[in-house]
Amino acid sequence: MANMYAVGPSAIASGGVGDRFYALSPFQGLAWSDDESCTWQTAAGLPAGAAASDFFVDPSDPAHVLAVAVAAADGGVAGAGGVFASTDGGKTFAPAPLYSAAPGATITGVEIARSNPRVIYVATYTTTSAGAAPVLARSADGGGSWTSTPLAASAGAAVVRILAVDPQDSEVVYLRVLAAGGDAVAVARNGGASVAVPVTFARGQLSAFARLSSGTVLAGALIFTDAGGTDGTAVRSTDGGVSFQPWTLPDRPHLVGLAERVENGRPRLYLSAKNYSDGWALAASEDEGATLTKLMTYDQVRGVKPCARQICQDTCNFENMQGIWDLSVCTGSAGGSGGGSGGSGGGCSCGIHPTSGRATRLAEAASAVLFCLWAFTRARRRRGS
Repeated sequence: MANMYAVGPSAIASGGVGDRFYALSPFQGLAWSDDESCTWQTAAGLPAGAAASDFFVDPSDPAHVLAVAVAAADGGVAGAGGVFASTDGGKTFAPAPLYSAAPGATITGVEIARSNPRVIYVATYTTTSAGAAPVLARSADGGGSWTSTPLAASAGAAVVRILAVDPQDSEVVYLRVLAAGGDAVAVARNGGASVAVPVTFARGQLSAFARLSSGTVLAGALIFTDAGGTDGTAVRSTDGGVSFQPWTLPDRPHLVGLAERVENGRPRLYLSAKNYSDGWALAASEDEGATLTKLMTYDQVRGVKPCARQICQDTCNFENMQGIWDLSVCTGSAGGSGGGSGGSGGGCSCGIHPTSGRATRLAEAASAVLFCLWAFTRARRRRGS
């Protein structure tokens, strides 16, 4: 039941833990794998009873990992949250927190700057009578000291999460603002001293974000309709997030993921959409989204990795029952024959409250589990790239 995956950077001479897979589970906490998801081990050293809610792998050092955890207090009541550091690639964490949240505050995210790994940001909020009171904390010395900046005056009384620290400027942070009228993208500059909100998605939920190597910023959102469904929309910025303009994509897909991979100096943008709503699950672009090449749909899954087949058997059988793919996917060898009649059909409709942020089709959500296993054998996703 993992809900967030990431791959650490490649190994350095002194590290030896490069390309490590990470996953966050509400039941197992933070786990890691060195064999491309065949086996997993749970991170050790976090406070007894602590539940990890977020993590971040240092882009410049695969051995350096930060995790957000909340220790259980007496009587089962959640205690204070903190950020804990690991120097062995997430295997173990130091018992003393690198950062401790203020009393009553909830930590929503942590991130290390790519251009200056001594700079760390932590986003928190406390609940008040006026709503949420968001705060952005910053350390310039690797967590030795912290400066906190309240964000309510600029971002509103809303929960704020970190989208990304600009990879070229450690003083710029992109934030997601979860407001009652719709999500917004905020840009904090000068380490959080100045904050602007250049784009708001009325009645919408931010669903995808990427800051590309060229400096272009892309964002996708799902707009809730009166009929109970969602429309896809997207925006782009070419001035570092100062302003955003409409990003017109073919057929207005429901974007649920964006990431860029730069290989041999050649950038490639990957886009993930709602398989059943849009007719494709994964696409790529060589021109920052001006044109798309559709890469796959769920019914093109050909097999489950042998090392994970037993654990995934029930889920795979469910997908076959829903007509997502042929039974050979669940019974044959990985990469064997598959079936299915196309990515635009199949699945059972199951209504989910639109503000939950979950997929609107049960089959689509279950398919994502196997899609992740399939994707792990073919591509590596690095958070914050």
